[in-house]
Amino acid sequence: MSNLGALSVIFDLDGTLVDSEPNYYEAVRLTLAEHGVPDFTWSQHERFVGISTQETLVLLRERYGLRAPVEQLLAETNRRYLALAPPRRACTRRCGSSWSCWRRRACRWRWRRGRRRRPSRRS
Repeated sequence: MSNLGALSVIFDLDGTLVDSEPNYYEAVRLTLAEHGVPDFTWSQHERFVGISTQETLVLLRERYGLRAPVEQLLAETNRRYLALAPPRRACTRRCGSSWSCWRRRACRWRWRRGRRRRPSRRS
């Protein structure tokens, strides 16, 4: 038996838990198109898989001679990436709002091992 106690770590190696690369490609493609690079392809994008978005944008800025600062390109790309993410699940519990209510502890219904449980009297 392990002596690690309550220590747990979850991490995602590119594509293990979530395949986010198509969304990153689309976000970068849209950002580049807005800045005058309309023909950025998936095969061009594949060269940047595995490095950070900021590093990717530094290289793309140099390659295409973009005038916008990297910070602006990064903000635009991140905004587009988040817009491509699936919408938050609606809470299937009594409150009816997004499940983030659980994280904010606004909802008295708790998520436990995939099942709904009534809140304790202490909640």
